Amino acid sequence: MLCILCGDLIPENRKKYCSKLCIKRMWNIRHLKHKNSIGLGNPQKGVKWEEWFIKKFGAVRPKRELNTPFDFFWNKEKIDLKICELYKRKLKRGKPTNSSGVWTFNRNGNGADFIICIGLINNKPFRYFKIPDSIFPKSGATIGLYKSKYDKFRFNPI
Repeated sequence: MLCILCGDLIPENRKKYCSKLCIKRMWNIRHLKHKNSIGLGNPQKGVKWEEWFIKKFGAVRPKRELNTPFDFFWNKEKIDLKICELYKRKLKRGKPTNSSGVWTFNRNGNGADFIICIGLINNKPFRYFKIPDSIFPKSGATIGLYKSKYDKFRFNPI
């Protein structure tokens, strides 16, 4: 039988949900009724790209636990995956701009060895960055399309 929330197989000792994380999320959905919550949010896009990365590059998801500060193991390193679509500002003070665009990646905790940031253009991977956790800012990172201080962390996983 499959979990109602994430679609994973349910262990024999559980009835509806595969993990404590899914139980907690469902409790929040039923009782808090927030459309957008920090604990709930809309994880579907991130989960989709995590599964893509795991299948493509042979990463391993850790055992499901509450508040895991990283998404998976890859090359014996704890990895937190961040995804962002390129943002282009259309107007500045009411006038059209010719901005090249930026990707903004937010941080949600400590505990990963590296943060892999995938910059998307039209929902396709365009740039990959592997930034050490010690260098990734606490408030998140904004990476420009053409020039950025994070360019030294670019890598091509393919």
